[in-house]
Amino acid sequence: MKSEFLTVEQNKRGAITKLQLNSDKSNMNWVIDPDYLKSLGYDDLDKLFGEFNITVNGQKHRSIDQVPEVSGDDAHSKIQFKVDDLSLVQQFELIGNSFKWNFTIQNNGKDNINISNLGVWISLAYVMFR
Repeated sequence: MKSEFLTVEQNKRGAITKLQLNSDKSNMNWVIDPDYLKSLGYDDLDKLFGEFNITVNGQKHRSIDQVPEVSGDDAHSKIQFKVDDLSLVQQFELIGNSFKWNFTIQNNGKDNINISNLGVWISLAYVMFR
């Protein structure tokens, strides 16, 4: 996705791998880059921006173990995961000088579901430079 203000790149799973202010002359990427992790020997692709962990009825699930449906265009993207009877949807949108992120969960079944844990990764870059 790209606007006059921001460039956002996502991998095939919909996780954000680049978040860059277009006016930044240093081209800083504000999120953790999987190529950088690979170069250091880290296997932490389950912790990229937008990946999640959820415990449903006592059973743990990770988004990295799911195959999401990904769609979008230059200003929007939608990533939908199915976990048991749940639909977990993330929507990203570039609007003017802003980046909007919406995360929703819907129970598509008839039975009540107990969610005892939900963690969503917001992996901002931690490397400082001058």
